[in-house]
Amino acid sequence: MITKLSHTSLFVSDQDKAYDFYVNKLGFKVHTDAKMENGFRWLTVTAPEQPELEIVLFPATEKVNGFDESFFMYGEDIDLSLRISQLGYKNYYLGKISITHLKGGSTTYNKKYVQNFYGAMNLFVKKHYNDKPSLYRLCLRAGISVRKMLSILALPFR
Repeated sequence: MITKLSHTSLFVSDQDKAYDFYVNKLGFKVHTDAKMENGFRWLTVTAPEQPELEIVLFPATEKVNGFDESFFMYGEDIDLSLRISQLGYKNYYLGKISITHLKGGSTTYNKKYVQNFYGAMNLFVKKHYNDKPSLYRLCLRAGISVRKMLSILALPFR
């Protein structure tokens, strides 16, 4: 069970205004404020009463329209990452930041979870690879289906 959140992203239309609000009005502390290539600014803040919570103030709300709600809980991160990359932004690996991803940490790992997760992967293929040749899409969907089947077969051993 997750008892504390360690990292989250907030999509903001203006990082300077978000900085002012979180730091000057709410009393958050700046954890990272770094200029990256192409003028991208990596800005994170932490709450005074929960310094282990790092909030990324991400400047892309207007351009990518945030998360696609049709993904709900699974696959929204890869969908968002791809859409951000398609706009010319880059995804960065920041080696000093540690994130523990508890796959299924907010849900019970059961058959319904597996079906929902791999359903989201099929939605991703449909959304982003629909213009690819049929055989290409068939191979992607077949791989997803095989992985889903293996996950369902492995459920009793978890």
